[in-house]
Amino acid sequence: DDNLTVGLQLLRDVAGTSQFSTTQIMPAINYSLPLSSERNSYLSLAFMGGSMQQRFDPSKLVFNDQFVAGSNGSYSVLPYTSQVFNKTSVNYFDLSTGLSYNGVIKEDIDYFAGVGLFHITKPKVGFFESNTIVLNRKLALNAGLSAPTSETDRFIFYADYFKQFAEHFTPVKISTLQVGAMFSRDLFAGGGEQTITGGILYRMNDAIIPVIQFQQSKFMIGLSYDINIDKLAVAAQHRGGFELVLSYRDFLNSRQSERRQTLCPRFPM
Repeated sequence: DDNLTVGLQLLRDVAGTSQFSTTQIMPAINYSLPLSSERNSYLSLAFMGGSMQQRFDPSKLVFNDQFVAGSNGSYSVLPYTSQVFNKTSVNYFDLSTGLSYNGVIKEDIDYFAGVGLFHITKPKVGFFESNTIVLNRKLALNAGLSAPTSETDRFIFYADYFKQFAEHFTPVKISTLQVGAMFSRDLFAGGGEQTITGGILYRMNDAIIPVIQFQQSKFMIGLSYDINIDKLAVAAQHRGGFELVLSYRDFLNSRQSERRQTLCPRFPM
């Protein structure tokens, strides 16, 4: 049968000396239409939109005009700067949509292919009134495959491609490709109640990302770390950042769980 899915994406990120923070609250809704009465084959359309906030603390920054030359050639920092910010916080609404196809091969190989469009509303994110910054629309293509290698193990492969577009969908020559391969083991054969997954991702010319996650029934916790390999790798000493993911499935499930645990393949986040 067709079905409706709702979700909520929450994000909080703080980075840098200025404590530049991003807070995201994004409700999502998805409708899946069955394409076959004999096997799990679905076409899904989804929308996600909500509030975004970005802010920073200018008091923690040091600007060029705060430095004065000392008599011995050293520098000292003045307690003030002539730099004036119109605002240190911006709030905006962001909207995304996507379409995906999920299917199976020989009843045990799950696969999917999808396309998504982000920043449909082209929100303004600048901190200066005279310098407007608009988020470019972003196109995302993705595909994945999950195949069993034994009764308890599965091999997972996926790929994402992102590209930005300016006004009238003019390409801005900003794109990236990310691919990953992971291995998942069911700790209780066939039960699916406890699984552990590990693997590695590669983001083109940017980072290598080891990933590990553990799933207990409806709960999942995952940890990844970006190992920097881009042009700043020497200065950053290959250091990136940790990312922690927590997930809970079937929060508002009104259907019998025996029908099918999920109507799309379960790929690690």
